[in-house]
Amino acid sequence: MVNLKTSVRVRAEGLGITIKSITTFLILLYDTKFGEGNLSLLAFAFGQLLYSTTMFAKYLTYFGSRAMQPKLSSLSGYNLSWHSSLFHPFLMFPSLDHLGLISITKHSSCRRR
Repeated sequence: MVNLKTSVRVRAEGLGITIKSITTFLILLYDTKFGEGNLSLLAFAFGQLLYSTTMFAKYLTYFGSRAMQPKLSSLSGYNLSWHSSLFHPFLMFPSLDHLGLISITKHSSCRRR
């Protein structure tokens, strides 16, 4: 069964939201006291940046740096350089099938020999 590690996610998001809120508040407070009132977008951007950095750091400390390395064992049976259908652009969007776009591209790319 899937192990969701909810406690790690709750702690990481709680810390991230707290840091994001404090950062946004402090930049907006500085803007109202000393600025011209045009730092609201910058406050949002720095808040988001620190939120994502905090989330990344929290997950990295829990899972370790080995979780950052790709696992190539799942692709061991595939020769990706010769299998062109893996890179077909419409295979990434299965929800477009109801529009008929996949069947059009599928059949138009087939050539009779």
